[in-house]
Amino acid sequence: VQGSLLQLAARFARLQEDFVCLDDGEAERLFGRWGELRQASSVAEGMASECREAAAAVPQSSPEWLVTLPDPEPLASSLGSGAAAIDRFLVSVDDLVVRRRTAVAWAKAATEAHAASEASSARGLLAEALCRRQRVDFPTVTEICARSAGDRGEAAAVARLLATTLRAGGGADVS
Repeated sequence: VQGSLLQLAARFARLQEDFVCLDDGEAERLFGRWGELRQASSVAEGMASECREAAAAVPQSSPEWLVTLPDPEPLASSLGSGAAAIDRFLVSVDDLVVRRRTAVAWAKAATEAHAASEASSARGLLAEALCRRQRVDFPTVTEICARSAGDRGEAAAVARLLATTLRAGGGADVS
């Protein structure tokens, strides 16, 4: 029982770390669901602590038992409450695993949305052209201007990228 409870505590600790790592704000911003990963992390951390406490409460064998057998009633009671605790903790693990899978799906969607947004942005188009060392010709310039028209932030990002590239040199053909 004690070993199972300690394994569950380790699993909760891993889940807690997973939620912390997934909590970069991008997915929450995209889906408008603030604080869920932080809350899941806190739940996992609390459950890990409860598992360790339950494991510490499990009576352990004693060398005295070789001479005098212990009263079986407290041991049976401890086994029963330990088994009930394991069942309760397993339900919580299952719930947190589902929440982690959902968070991973959110993170993937946020990454893909960001990549799609970047690919369709004026800055993304310029970065792609410069990365491939392509000539930034008139049709490319026209498309960059069209994508950044009316968007000060996008125009500023294009200007920063172009300025950085021109300062760095590096052989990029921006003619």
